[in-house]
Amino acid sequence: MTWQNFIGKDKLLYLIFSLALICLVITCFSAYQNVQKIENQKKTSLKLMITKGTVVSNARIMQMSAGLFIVTKDQKWYKRANDSKSNFQKTLYKFKNTKLNKKSRYYLKEIDEFVYQFEETFDALLQAKTSKEVIQYDQLLDQQITSINDGFADLLLHLNEEQLLIQRQAEIVQNDEILSMSAFIASYDTTNLNYWEEKYMHSDQQLAKAFENLTFALKLDQTSITSETNDKLLETEKLAFAAIRNKQSSIAKDKLFSEDYQQLKDQYNIQTGKANSIIEHYLSMLQSKATRPFKLLMLLGLLLIFALVYFAYKIAQSEKQVEIKTEENYELEQYSRIVSHDLKAPLRNISGFLTLLQRKEGDHLSNESLEYIDIVKDQTVQMSNMINGILKLSQVSKNESTLEKISVTKQLKLITEPFLADNRTIKFKLPKKEIDMTCSKIRFSQIFQNLISNAVKYSDKDVVHIDITAKETNEQLTFNIKDNGPGIKKEYAERIFGLFQTLGPKSKENTGLGLAIVKKVVESVGGRIRLLTNDQTEEGANFELTLPRQWS
Repeated sequence: MTWQNFIGKDKLLYLIFSLALICLVITCFSAYQNVQKIENQKKTSLKLMITKGTVVSNARIMQMSAGLFIVTKDQKWYKRANDSKSNFQKTLYKFKNTKLNKKSRYYLKEIDEFVYQFEETFDALLQAKTSKEVIQYDQLLDQQITSINDGFADLLLHLNEEQLLIQRQAEIVQNDEILSMSAFIASYDTTNLNYWEEKYMHSDQQLAKAFENLTFALKLDQTSITSETNDKLLETEKLAFAAIRNKQSSIAKDKLFSEDYQQLKDQYNIQTGKANSIIEHYLSMLQSKATRPFKLLMLLGLLLIFALVYFAYKIAQSEKQVEIKTEENYELEQYSRIVSHDLKAPLRNISGFLTLLQRKEGDHLSNESLEYIDIVKDQTVQMSNMINGILKLSQVSKNESTLEKISVTKQLKLITEPFLADNRTIKFKLPKKEIDMTCSKIRFSQIFQNLISNAVKYSDKDVVHIDITAKETNEQLTFNIKDNGPGIKKEYAERIFGLFQTLGPKSKENTGLGLAIVKKVVESVGGRIRLLTNDQTEEGANFELTLPRQWS
C-alpha cells in the first residue's frame, strides 16, 4: 500500500463527514424555515379571522338596518346601513392586498362572487316598498351571508389554521345584531311578527352556543365576557315581543328605544371590547408557549452538530496507518461502525426527549408546538438514514432489484381479496386472459389498491360493481377500471389528480392524495392515467391506465 492510497481514502472520509455536516445544517435550516412558514400562516390566518368577523358582522348590520329603514322610513337606519357598507368594502379591499398563494386566490375569487351577489341584493332591499319584499330580500341575504361566511371558512381550512376564538367572538357580535334589530323591525312591522320572532329565537340559540364555546375555550365564567349584560338585553327584547303580540307596539318601542336599553347596549359594546383583549392576550400566550419547545429543539440540534464536528475532527486527526489493504478496509469499516453508533446516540436522545416532551406536556402544548416537534423528529429520522448510508459505503454490496415477473390476473385477485371482506357487497370482474408483466409488485399493488379504494369509498350503491379489463398493445398493457358509482363530471377530469383535490369532504381517511399518488407512481414507471369522459350522462367512473410491460 502506498502513502498516496492512504491519503485518498482519508480524504474520502473527510468528504463524507463534511457532507454529513452540511446536510445536518441544511436540515436545521429547513426546520427553521418550516417554523417561519407556520408562523406566517398563523399571521395570515389571524388576519383572515379578523376580516371574516368584520365582514360578516358589517353584512348583518347592513341587512338588518336596511330592513328597519324600509319599515320605519327613518333615515338614520339608511345612514347606518350605508356606513356599514363602506366598512364592509374597506375591510375586503385591505384583505385583498394580503399576499396569498395561487390556491388561496381561487377561494378568494369564490368569496368575491358571493360578495357581488350580496351587494346586489342589499341594493335591491334598499329599494323595497313593502314588508313582504323586506322578508323576501332578508331571507335571500341570510343565504348569501352564509355563503360568504362559508367561503372564508374554506379559505381558513386551506391555510390549515384554527383560530376559532376570534370566530366565536364574531358570532356573538353578529347574533346580537340580529337579536336587537329583529325586535326593532317587529315593533314596526307587526303584520310579520311571526317571521321576526322566529329569526330572533334562532339567533338567541346561536348566541348562547357562541357564549358557551368561547367561555369554555378561554376557561372563563360567562360573566367574565358579556353574558350578564346580554341577559338583561334579552329580557327587555322578549318583553317587547310580548307587548307586540298584545297589540301594544308603542310600549315595545318605548322599551327598545329607552335610555336604559341604550345604556345596556353601550355597556355590552364595552364588554365586547374587553373580550377581544382577553382573546388577544390568550393567543399571545399560546404563541409564547409555542416558541419554548422550538428553542429546546434548536439547542438539541446544535449539540448534535457539535458532536458531528467533534467526530469529524477526531477522524481528521487520526494518524494511524495500516500496512496492508485488508487491514485498511477493516479499519475503515470499524470507524464507520463506531461513528454511526456514536452519532445515533444523540439522535436517540433527541427522539427520546421529544417523545417525553409530547407525553408529559402534550396536553399543554399548542398544535403549532406539536407540529414543530414532529418536524424535528422527521429530521432525526432523515439523519439516521444518512448515517446508515455512511456505514453501507464501507461495505461493497449490490442493491437488490425490486422488479419481478408477475401474473396480472393472479396479482389483481390478491389485491381485491381484502375488499371482499368489507361490510358492503362488492363484485369484481377481472381479466380472464393470463398476462405476464415484469414490474415492482409493491408499486403495482399501490396503483390498483388506491383506484379500487376510491371506487368503493365514493360508491352510492348497495352493491358495488368494479370491472377491470386488460389489453395488450405492443410493449404496453392498457387497463380500464370502471365502477357503477356516481361518476365524475367532465370538468373535474384533470383536477382530481392534483394534490389534496377531492370531490367529497376532506377527512382523516379522505385526504385527497389517493389519485395524486397513483398518477405519480404511474408516471414514474413511464405510464399514464386519465379519466375517460364524454358529453353523454354515463354512470360510474372509468379510468384508463397504461403501463409498460417491462419496467426498468
